[in-house]
Amino acid sequence: MAGEDGETPLWQAARNENEGVVKILLGRDDVDPNTASEDGQTPLLWAAQNGNEELVRMLLERNDLNLDTADNSGQTPAGWVAGGVHDGIAKLLRDRTDITSRHAPRLQPAEPCSPELSELSEPASKRIRRF
Repeated sequence: MAGEDGETPLWQAARNENEGVVKILLGRDDVDPNTASEDGQTPLLWAAQNGNEELVRMLLERNDLNLDTADNSGQTPAGWVAGGVHDGIAKLLRDRTDITSRHAPRLQPAEPCSPELSELSEPASKRIRRF
């Protein structure tokens, strides 16, 4: 259930960096980790933008998490961390992309802080490079 601004209890717990509440909420089947606030930010987007690696890690444990959801300005979680701002989070997102792209041949991750890292702001379907 979201408030007037679209912020769900999960979103609020992520914003407040309350990892215990986030963990409890993520364990519930009726909690959608992809619900965005009115400005289009999901809990993952917020955690990535603010450099909270532990929250990102917790959110990535949900199989139904959409990595490519963009906020109202068009930024994705990977876009917020591109350019070496939060290298640890960029690696977590790349690793999750590798895991969730089982339908594609093995992915080749970009090197940290490389120009290719900016490609992560594009949807995963456009980032797949075949060997």
